[in-house]
Amino acid sequence: RGLVDRAFGHCFVTDQHVTPGDTYYYRFDLGAANGEAVSYGPYAVTVPNTPVAARVFPNPSNGNVRVELAVPGDHRVDASLPAEAKAVDLQGRTVRHLYSGTLARGVTAVSWNGRGDSNQQLGAGIYFIRLTTPLGSSMTRVIRIR
Repeated sequence: RGLVDRAFGHCFVTDQHVTPGDTYYYRFDLGAANGEAVSYGPYAVTVPNTPVAARVFPNPSNGNVRVELAVPGDHRVDASLPAEAKAVDLQGRTVRHLYSGTLARGVTAVSWNGRGDSNQQLGAGIYFIRLTTPLGSSMTRVIRIR
């Protein structure tokens, strides 16, 4: 997967023919609104060895964040998987359950408002999003600012 974060917003590209641990270079050629061609890259993307991942935007944040839960495969042909995503503090304690159930292959977005399970506003600091599936698990750092 490649990510471009420019004036156009977030852009995701799926490449089904990659090897975990290898690095690939991607270039994005776009047509601008004025008709001109715009090229970005090349971007070096190292495919993680962990088959599942969580991404958080924006990060750091003092408000709502978008949490993208990524599970490899194609939702049209690959079976969904049981999954759980939660926000944990530095001590590993669960502060918020974000997702629990069957997760389709590909990317599923959930939001987190920075509150705990009892709806209390969590303080500024470092938290982690932990995604767990039968394919593996991942942890992604989230920085909450005030």
